[in-house]
Amino acid sequence: MKINNTWSTYRIDHVLVYIIGYVFFISSILSIQNYYLINIPKYWIFVFGFIGCCFYYILSDTDSFIQKGSTKHFLIISVFVIILLRLIWILAVPTIPFSDFEVYNNFGILISEQFPAHLLSIDYDGRGFGYSFVLGIIYKIFGVNLFVAKLLNVFLSALTGILLYLIAGHLFDECIARITTVLYLIWPAQIMYSSVLASEHLFIFVLFLGIALFIGAIKVTPDNAYTNIFLAGVVFGLAYTVRFLSLIVVATGFMTLLFVQEESFKKKVKSSLFLISGFVIVWIFVTGLGLLVDTPSDPSTGIQHSLLVGTNPEYKGQWNPVDSQIWNDYSPEEAKKIAFQTGLSRITENPGGFTKLIFEKFNIMWGDESFGTYWSIQNMDTTKSTVFILHNQLLMLAVSQFFYFGILFFSLLGCYKLKNTNLNIGIQFLFMIFFIFVLLHSFLEVQSRYHYPWELIFLILGGYGIARKPVIPCNP
Repeated sequence: MKINNTWSTYRIDHVLVYIIGYVFFISSILSIQNYYLINIPKYWIFVFGFIGCCFYYILSDTDSFIQKGSTKHFLIISVFVIILLRLIWILAVPTIPFSDFEVYNNFGILISEQFPAHLLSIDYDGRGFGYSFVLGIIYKIFGVNLFVAKLLNVFLSALTGILLYLIAGHLFDECIARITTVLYLIWPAQIMYSSVLASEHLFIFVLFLGIALFIGAIKVTPDNAYTNIFLAGVVFGLAYTVRFLSLIVVATGFMTLLFVQEESFKKKVKSSLFLISGFVIVWIFVTGLGLLVDTPSDPSTGIQHSLLVGTNPEYKGQWNPVDSQIWNDYSPEEAKKIAFQTGLSRITENPGGFTKLIFEKFNIMWGDESFGTYWSIQNMDTTKSTVFILHNQLLMLAVSQFFYFGILFFSLLGCYKLKNTNLNIGIQFLFMIFFIFVLLHSFLEVQSRYHYPWELIFLILGGYGIARKPVIPCNP
């Protein structure tokens, strides 16, 4: 696809590869300089390096046991290992919900009491409604049990692993799909995060189900493609009920179909409208339920709050009690207006300081993999043995960080291998999602765990970077 004369010798996908590659390059440098690796005993670096080299040798070998056997057997074994590793962690680490996770849990308990007799009493605008609703149904069936809620996380992790295999297979081939799946099943931070009642578990599954439908639609007959694109829009709408950020993904999908795919203008418009229609149907339905209930939404979850927090240099763009106090001092409407105006003024009145803040936030958002360890051991059941876990906290952080550095490094290698190829629409779609969120979080609130959903894209690209044999991305 050509642009104007100035850019006539370049392709959008090539520019995209170089931009994303540069982001991975900076992220990998920041990740290796992180506190969690600098402050551990130096002999652990050699241990991690040796283990990493062994994994690379096994994963990159086209004749290794990972690449042998049928697809069915590979997926069965992969799902078993995914479940086993995460089950061991949730049994060993007695995480108790707190902060946002306690809000989700309490909301789920309330929904379990309201469902199904009092459907119009449920707060459909509540924080993380989609996740709490599923949690509430689970509690309704099995009773309020924290272990059952954590088993839901494990189940969703297994389903996400299968989706990741399918997406990587669509974009590349089965060899890359198997490498990507193995990277996912041993992903330390994701394993640790499984004991946390976080909305990301459901969000990632539903979001990547939509992505799988979207990418898969490109490779089927036109009639089926429109159906799958519509279904992708519906699924993105369901993801929106869990985290509003899926709105960005569906908007990116709309732009991809309208401006990137190489079809006639009529087909571009038709497929774009099918995607938006699926999303809008779900959005109207959920919004309508919210209006029927007429429960005021939590103002501190909107983009105004995120902009206010994300532009605070004193707290490096992270959550802080100072900015959050605004919701107690003013009405929701006034607080939103003040938050938005304050955020903008911080940018316009001190652009140099805000530019410096962007780089500090980038390190927190894309260079730090501490979320799994931090949130899983921050609040544990003290009636159970946790001494060993707390004593080895720094080692667990280092394991997650080293793995993350490896993923970023091989993602960078994957970008290098892609630089002379014509990217298919699916890869361009994933790249644009990642790049847009890099830009968004330059302005919005950051946390280490906010990069968690998009790390699945890193795993796919890292799997491609690890593979020894040259693989040309599959043409849609």
